[in-house]
Amino acid sequence: GQQADEGVEGSRTVLVVDRNNYPLSVAVNDSGAELSLTVDAVAPIDARGVAVQVRTATESLVRALEQALDGGAELPLSAVEVLEEGERHRLLSEWNDTVVEWSGGVVPELFAAQV
Repeated sequence: GQQADEGVEGSRTVLVVDRNNYPLSVAVNDSGAELSLTVDAVAPIDARGVAVQVRTATESLVRALEQALDGGAELPLSAVEVLEEGERHRLLSEWNDTVVEWSGGVVPELFAAQV
């Protein structure tokens, strides 16, 4: 078979787009000479918010790698921060404030009250 980078005689690659079911995906591309990021998002998207999250995650990952390479503790990937403090507060405290008054009752009574 033909190698992917050889192409087909008389044609050239203009654009390659990977698709998935996620509303936001970020790919790191390593060409050997440089790294690049590709962000694919479903509109509308807060481009600045995505850029801040990518920057925060990248900085945290680089810090963790540098720490491990310098003989420090190796962190699990789940310990790498991906949200800046303000965004973390907004997601966990502001958007997650879902407390509602509940008078009790059983499911059939609650269903009847809604109907």
